[in-house]
Amino acid sequence: MQYQKAIQTLSSSDKESLHAIECHNGLAKVLLRLGEMTKGLKLLESCQDTQLLFECGMILDQLKMYNEAGHLFERAGNINKAAMSYLKCK
Repeated sequence: MQYQKAIQTLSSSDKESLHAIECHNGLAKVLLRLGEMTKGLKLLESCQDTQLLFECGMILDQLKMYNEAGHLFERAGNINKAAMSYLKCK
């Protein structure tokens, strides 16, 4: 995948650059869309970007992964969306 290649070629000083962040974010979204939930969620563990967390929550919600989606919505600060996802689990 192009995102992974881009991340691997970065030097240690480039790890915090906008390019590195965009590659990391894109990789997380692509992994989730491809069904690689474990890898995608692992990339999001330390994420503080509420927009990315919300977008990934939407992806998981579409894939009917409601518990994981609810967790990401909660971390993104969207409590209503989180509650709706958690209710879909039941």
